[in-house]
Amino acid sequence: MRHILPIVLALSVGAAIGRGGEARSDESSRMPTPAPQARRDPEPATANARCERCHEDVAREWRASMHAQSDSDPVYRRALAIEPLPFCRACHAPEADSCADAPAPLSAVGVGCVTCHVTRAGPDAATLTAGASMGIAPHSVVRDPAFATPVACAACHEFDFPEGASHGAPEQMQSTVSEHATSPLSGTSCIDCHMPRTPTPRRPGHRSHVFAAPRRGPCAERAAVPLDREADADSRRCGARLSHG
Repeated sequence: MRHILPIVLALSVGAAIGRGGEARSDESSRMPTPAPQARRDPEPATANARCERCHEDVAREWRASMHAQSDSDPVYRRALAIEPLPFCRACHAPEADSCADAPAPLSAVGVGCVTCHVTRAGPDAATLTAGASMGIAPHSVVRDPAFATPVACAACHEFDFPEGASHGAPEQMQSTVSEHATSPLSGTSCIDCHMPRTPTPRRPGHRSHVFAAPRRGPCAERAAVPLDREADADSRRCGARLSHG
């Protein structure tokens, strides 16, 4: 699953560029087609730090998000200790080798700027965005409206159990995007709730990178994702018994 998002979207953007789409913020259209097997910057932590230096306001939001804490989250670490699978590490520490625990600098990146926004390695690296041009950028910029749709979220939030294929009957381990598509809020994009607009003087179209995910109390997520109400009631009764002895 590592790096699927930028590659999949960049391939579609590559076709658009071939039809005259925008490849740089200075309106140049010279952007090479990304290779699916390409590995990005050999030092992702260094590359991510460069993003943070130029985009301090966005970086502050992201640092407070679960994306930034994807490899250090205590709940995940407890689960990983029980099943230390490369399958899990590939999403929670996508910038590191999934066959071993991520070194500290890459663990700290978590799901970082380079994970979602950088399409390939070396001098041909390009930054993927859905936003409008805001002038000349110091690096190549690929713009794709699909980056603002559930397609962008599906790369990490819609996948099968790793052993499903060997059993001949794949079963989804996470189906967030499919559930949302059949919900009453299917017409509302993921980013409308999880990345609400927070305009700034410098970025009038800015969307929050805190990736808010309310888990308690009444919220739109109860309508967005169908729940097994009977099972939910059972879990609440169980929790009440535990909390009251």
